[in-house]
Parts: sequence; structure tokens; C-alpha cells
Amino acid sequence: MGSIQELEQRVTAVEKEQKEVRTLAAGASQDVSDYKAALQGHTSSLNALRETQLEQAADLKNLSSDLKNVSADIKNVSSTVEKVLAELKVMREAQFQQVADMRTMRDTQTRHYVDQQQRFTTVEVGLDLVRESLRRSDGGSENAESGLGG
Repeated sequence: MGSIQELEQRVTAVEKEQKEVRTLAAGASQDVSDYKAALQGHTSSLNALRETQLEQAADLKNLSSDLKNVSADIKNVSSTVEKVLAELKVMREAQFQQVADMRTMRDTQTRHYVDQQQRFTTVEVGLDLVRESLRRSDGGSENAESGLGG
């Protein structure tokens, strides 16, 4: 009967091994489940990161477009400022010319005024000479004085 006992021992050993295998299989199944959950977590994180990167790429593209627009605006403003400065320079030069012209006109008017004063003085002297001559020729009569002199 050694063989029945031996068979019972073998069956008991197989049952024990089977229990250990089931425990190991259950542990492996739990490990697989844990790894699967971790992998799903990583996948979710990577997908979220991808979405963030896509959003940031779109934002960067919009910012790049905005920057190009701002750069174009700055060029336009710079061009306008250059034109205004050129116009101001022309206006300033014209103003300097106008001031010079006004000085020339003032000097010319002053010369004309002095010339007129000299001419009036000459005319007065001439009139005085004519009066004196008329007085002498009339002998100092009232007629000569009342007609020309005063």
C-alpha cells in the first residue's frame, strides 16, 4: 500500500503547489492590474500634456501673428514720424527764411523812412528858400507871406 500513501502525498503536494500557484497567479493578476492602472494614469498625463502643448502651440502662433502686426504698426509709426520730422524741417527752414525776409523788409522800410525824412527836410529847406526869395522880391509884403508862408 505504499503506492496509495505515496499517491496521497503527491496529491497533497500538488494541491499545496496548486494553492501556491493560485496565490502567485492572484498576485500577478493584481500586479498586472496595478501596472495597467499606472499605465492608464501615464497615458492620461501624456494626453493632457499633449493637449496643453497643442494649446500652447496655438497661443504661440497667435502671439507670433500679433507680434508681426505690432512690428508692422511700429514700422508705420516710424515712417509717419520720419515724414513729420521732414515736414517740420521744411517748415523750420521756411520760417527762418520768413524771418530773414521780414528783417530785410524792416531794414528796407527803415531806409525808406530815413530817405523820406531827408526828402521832407530838403523840401522844407527848399520851401524856406522860396519863401525867403519871395519875401525879398516883394520886399516883405503881406501878400507873399499870406500866400505861401505861415
